[in-house]
Amino acid sequence: MERIWILIRARLAGEWFSDKGARAPIAPMLLVASMTALSAGLVRDALGPYPYAIAMLTLALGLTAIPLLGELAPLLREDPAEPWVAAQPVRPIELRAARLGTLLAILFALTLACLIPAALFAPTDATWLMRFGLVGIGLVQATVMAAFLLGIQVVLGERAEGWLVAVQTLMMLGLIAGLLSALGKLPELAAIEGPTGLVAWAPVAWFALVSHADPGAYPAALALGGGVIVLAAILLAFAPFPPSSTARSTRTPIGLLCAPLAKVLERTWVRAEERAVFRFVYDALPAERDFVVRVYPLLITPLAFLLLGAEVETPHGRGLLAILLFAPAMYLPVLLMFVPTTATPNARWIVDASPLDPRVEDAATIKAIFVRFLVPFEVVLGIVVASLGAPGMALRLAPAALIYGAIVLRASYASMVPQRPLSTPASELGSAFDGGGGGLMVVAILGAVVSLVAMQLLPGAGTIALVAAWIAIEFTRGRRSALADNS
Repeated sequence: MERIWILIRARLAGEWFSDKGARAPIAPMLLVASMTALSAGLVRDALGPYPYAIAMLTLALGLTAIPLLGELAPLLREDPAEPWVAAQPVRPIELRAARLGTLLAILFALTLACLIPAALFAPTDATWLMRFGLVGIGLVQATVMAAFLLGIQVVLGERAEGWLVAVQTLMMLGLIAGLLSALGKLPELAAIEGPTGLVAWAPVAWFALVSHADPGAYPAALALGGGVIVLAAILLAFAPFPPSSTARSTRTPIGLLCAPLAKVLERTWVRAEERAVFRFVYDALPAERDFVVRVYPLLITPLAFLLLGAEVETPHGRGLLAILLFAPAMYLPVLLMFVPTTATPNARWIVDASPLDPRVEDAATIKAIFVRFLVPFEVVLGIVVASLGAPGMALRLAPAALIYGAIVLRASYASMVPQRPLSTPASELGSAFDGGGGGLMVVAILGAVVSLVAMQLLPGAGTIALVAAWIAIEFTRGRRSALADNS
């Protein structure tokens, strides 16, 4: 037992609590706790103990599953340092116990940050036994979730990568849409008396029985919950950890669709000395799993607006559609924060050893991000808005939103990219809210204001003039830079 504890402390100290706690996940825990406290305070007077437990356990499931699919995903995979650790006087069972202990320690910390406020803000008719039961069953739920995610990765192998990113994205969409629309659904939620009907198929409803006045009235749900817990324990005890991620192919549908545009812009817009870095970032950044799992779900979350009534027929709906078109620019601080992310930082030696001006590298990286991420996301959102019955709005605002994104990209790149592109492990960059949260908020508010102003005041002819002016400025900037370098 002592050896297991030593290994757990070493893992926690090396990965999460090094530099006297400088990399401890304090910001994510505070974010989770504040979101739960706010949500609990809004619904506690309208819900009884059982529906309240369903709501809080669902929120806790989303708030812990999203990081476990993203930033904490390496905890469910093989440890590259394990062969070295295995050479120490420890047994394989102790190594496994230490890995699971590290995983559960971090997962339980996030779960407790979520459920302790939920227990404190529980409805007044909830007993203290129900409150403690809510926290305890939340820890069990988090353990079950981790076990089944481990099992999915074992079964699917490398094929699980894309599916897990898709699941993370859907959970992010559902969490945002659920939080924003929950107040309108409180009567339906308050009417739930037990795990019956469609609710009976939800595992969270089985676990929430700890807050039910008569849990024994639902033996089938109790049996299903117990069976799931036993299966999860078996998976954690015996399922092998899947191997570490291998290199990802960049031949994705989006990459193939962007390839013709990238070649044209590489020849016309990207300067000769920028082309090597442009191609390097364009090809390599989307292949980094740590970048994909952190950035892609956040970039797609604006689609949650579509679940909240973004309809063309109403002024409110048109406003949501306008904000949706400008959303890629609003999330640029998150994308830029993870531009340095790479699983192989030593591979950057070929760039570092070249006689490359850092300003040239920055300019090439900005253009690569614009072509590889901003353009396709804006095109997709434009098609979505047009398909909803607003093709005129899409043609008028999508180009303006793309140009606005290019301006925000140039203006915020220096402050939001902490290291050189593809140079730093993801674990050393922290969370998107550890330093970029303030910048994200400012850019989001400004983007919302600009989108609504553009919707009201920007005519179709104005969009054409804006695009022409931006193209002229960009190519003039390129010629001036070339002349300055030659002189």
